[in-house]
Amino acid sequence: MTENQTTDEIHCSFCGKAESEVARLVEGIDQAFICDECIMLGAEILAEEGFGVGTGGAAGSTPPIPQRVPSPRELVAHLDEYPRHRPGPGQRVLSVAVYNHYKRVFKGTRAARRSPASRPQRRRPTKTKSN
Repeated sequence: MTENQTTDEIHCSFCGKAESEVARLVEGIDQAFICDECIMLGAEILAEEGFGVGTGGAAGSTPPIPQRVPSPRELVAHLDEYPRHRPGPGQRVLSVAVYNHYKRVFKGTRAARRSPASRPQRRRPTKTKSN
């Protein structure tokens, strides 16, 4: 028998620490346990690799900004790959709308990252009376 089977104390299945040595143990299936320290270490590793909890990205970060926005033709070509969608004017309208949305959203995020001091000041036009 192994040490884990002879004692009544539960151990982490990853690092082997006893329940008394850690703050919390989480039980999995088939008597597998993981301690809070191993969970934090795993979360750090996933964050370094760009994975987050349920977000598909790093935990607590904004979605990545694409290097370039696909053109409406590329979007239509991508939609044409799916047999459920029929080609037609609806797809073209949708792809142009998505393209314009991407431009608007990602233009705003780039501008928001610049400091207010680095933004050029707009000059207000002066109004003159004509009569």
